[in-house]
Amino acid sequence: MRGTFWSLVGAVLSRSLGLASSIFVARIIGKVGMGKLGIIQSTVGMFSTLAGLGLGLAATKHIAEYRVKDSSMAGETIGFLSLLSWISGATMTLVVIALAPWLARHTLAAPELAPQLRMGSLLLFFGVVNGVQTGVLSGFEAFKRIARINLLSGLANFSLVVGASYLAGLPGAVCGLVASLAFNCGLNFLAVRYEAAVSGVFITFRNLDKHWSLLWLFGLPGMLSGLVSGPVGWISGTMLVRQPGGYAEMGIFNATTNWFQAVAFLPDLLARVLLPILSSYNAAKDKRGTNRALTIATWANISIVIPVIAVGSLFSRFIMGLYGPGFAQGWLVMVLTMLSAGVLTIQGPLADNLVAASRMWAYFWAHVGWGMIFLTGTFLLVPAHGAIGLATARLIAYTANGLGVVGIAWWYASQRKTLITPP
Repeated sequence: MRGTFWSLVGAVLSRSLGLASSIFVARIIGKVGMGKLGIIQSTVGMFSTLAGLGLGLAATKHIAEYRVKDSSMAGETIGFLSLLSWISGATMTLVVIALAPWLARHTLAAPELAPQLRMGSLLLFFGVVNGVQTGVLSGFEAFKRIARINLLSGLANFSLVVGASYLAGLPGAVCGLVASLAFNCGLNFLAVRYEAAVSGVFITFRNLDKHWSLLWLFGLPGMLSGLVSGPVGWISGTMLVRQPGGYAEMGIFNATTNWFQAVAFLPDLLARVLLPILSSYNAAKDKRGTNRALTIATWANISIVIPVIAVGSLFSRFIMGLYGPGFAQGWLVMVLTMLSAGVLTIQGPLADNLVAASRMWAYFWAHVGWGMIFLTGTFLLVPAHGAIGLATARLIAYTANGLGVVGIAWWYASQRKTLITPP
């Protein structure tokens, strides 16, 4: 509860600033500009999931297990995962820089976006490194420090992105995003070193060969999950922008995606607290503790997300109207987006337990099912319904994925007698 409180404080402030930033940016660069910004972020995000290798989850789980019982192993794990994130992030960033002109011309149907795509590739590098650093901090249960970093990063994001957009339009927005993420990454770098020192963990790059098994247990299924989620999101986005008036439709979808991320951030927020707890319980084979944590987390998510969805849906036309001319017509996209985020939020703790119990391959197959359904819905609905069709396809996919995760988690739980019960 203490960890969740501090994470919630930092997240609410940071996400509120992020939503305000998106509204100001949309009013500056317009609906088409928002569409272009969204597809740049989606393209970079696709490569980012490939480069991430699921290392953030691995960092949280293993630091939570080792930081008390084996500090030397914790230090080696931090060193190994950090080095891997730097190499992987830098390599994939160079790939995006090299492919940017081809991607802009042949897949995005907008050759003029090549310079912005190259600049945006730095989001990939800082994002991959930041993912591991945040995972390490969560493993140390440094939630109060994470909250402070989120607040500072949110303030930096608002000022940098809005200011740069005002001065330079779309290129400025991309540069502002890169600068704010680099600032966040720097704060996390310092925080990791501080928390390690306080916990008596010495970060080292020795004995790297001992930790390659992490790539099989977490890296490979995490990378394969990225091979599903990243390209699926990108393909669906590129299909939308290639329709007549597609970038305007993408602008509406991108505006609602900011709200999707704000609501869906709740399971990620709780996962930062829940995953180290579940990892400790699983390592100790404490079934009762696991059951209690899952029950509290699931019902907490349900109690939080339902009012948020209700308010967001009720005021959807007003919220979309804040983005500027032409956005209010996307109110239905907003409603569908809020519902999708709610479905994702409710299933979050069960998915976290799959990770904590090292069931990463089951986690991967759940992603496969989600991807197949999302792409099928995109091909069927987007040509006729644009952004509404894409939002509908996403809702159907997350609903089916939620049912799959519940089924998988329930089966594993029944084997271990770890079940979610009403409070």
